[in-house]
Formats: sequence, structure tokens, C-alpha cells
Amino acid sequence: MEQSDWSAKLANRIAGEVRRYRTLRGLSAQQLSDRCTELGMEIPRAVISNLENGRRTSVTVAEMLVLAAALDIPALSLAFPVGYASHCEALPGRMAPTYGAYMWAYGEPRRPETFGVTHGDRDNIDNAAVNLYHEFYEYAETIRDHMQRAMKDENAAATERNEVLRKRLTDSARLHRMIASDTYADASHMIHEMLERGINPPRLHTYAAIFAELANDYRQLETIPDELLKEGE
Repeated sequence: MEQSDWSAKLANRIAGEVRRYRTLRGLSAQQLSDRCTELGMEIPRAVISNLENGRRTSVTVAEMLVLAAALDIPALSLAFPVGYASHCEALPGRMAPTYGAYMWAYGEPRRPETFGVTHGDRDNIDNAAVNLYHEFYEYAETIRDHMQRAMKDENAAATERNEVLRKRLTDSARLHRMIASDTYADASHMIHEMLERGINPPRLHTYAAIFAELANDYRQLETIPDELLKEGE
């Protein structure tokens, strides 16, 4: 099969999903076009109609991204319709489970074998930055969750008159703070690993207050650099 055939099939698959989600959103082709224009890229109504009707057999990356944003869905959902097709031709001549193809494009490690393709060098050039960001934000959300629970229990303990319940709340708060502190140590180590690899760490101003409080417990260890806790320009 020629690559152009696969490209046309991919465009047709994207077109089908554009039509599906446009219909679900209750949008006309003109309304979708207007949304695209509002996002900064003009995609005329005729282009959308020709795409959906199969008269246009190509879709640019820019068009796919803007259409997805206008439809308020992940861009990958246009190319890999999880839940609507069990398998799809993810690469030329290579069928794969649609979910597996979606996760491969998303950056899930160990997914090339989905297509029967592996060159043995993925570990050397994989999307380490994306994986580190995913893992870091999981740590960050864990920290925030446990710190919020700790503060809630501490506030409740401060007004609790029953000694048994007050101790239970205090112990619970201490446990949540311990989990948050341990996770902060892991998150801090990950930030330094990013820096060592030449990866720009995420800006963390939304976590600044929580991280600053936890950093006091880890002055003897690696802490997250202060400049990362400031809101970027």
C-alpha cells in the first residue's frame, strides 16, 4: 500500500471524528469554522464540509490541533477514535488496537510493539521529559492532596474538645504531613534529575506555598530551586 493511500485514510478517519464531535456539540460547519477563527486560524466552512464529505483527502497538523481545540477534545481523539473503533491503521499497513495506538501517540512507554515495530533504541531517545513531567505532577498532586488533608485535620483538632477524637485528628494530620514530606523528597530529586539531563523543569508557582513549607523539613537534602516556584513571565 502506498503512503498516500494511508494518508488519505487517516484524513478520512479524522474527518469522521470531526463530524461526530461537531454533531455531538450541536455545531454547524459554520459555527465550527467560527470557533477556529476565534482560536487564531481560519478554517472556512467549505473546507470543513469538503473534509467531512471526503472531497478533501488531507489534514495538516495545524488544522487537526485547531479543530480539536474548537471541538474541546484531545487532538489525538481525532486520529485515534478510542471507543468508536476497536482497531485502526495507526501506521501505513499496520493495524493496531485503537487504544494502544492512542497511548503510543500520547507517549506511553513500551508501545511501539503495538505495531510490531521496535528498533531497540527507544530507551536512549524516548520522551524522557514527558515521562518525568507526568511523574512529577503526580507527585505534586499527591503532596497537595495530603497537605490539604493535614490542614483540615489540624483545624478540626484545634476546636475538638473530645480528647480521643482530638488525638485521632492530630495523628491523622501527622500521617498526611509525613506522606507529603516523603513525596516532596521524591519530587525534589526528580527536579534535580531533570536539571542534570538538561530538561527544563516545570514552573511550580501554583505549588509554591506548600513546597516552601515542606522544604523547611529537607534543608539537609536537595530541595526544589526557589526560582522554579516563581511565576514565569
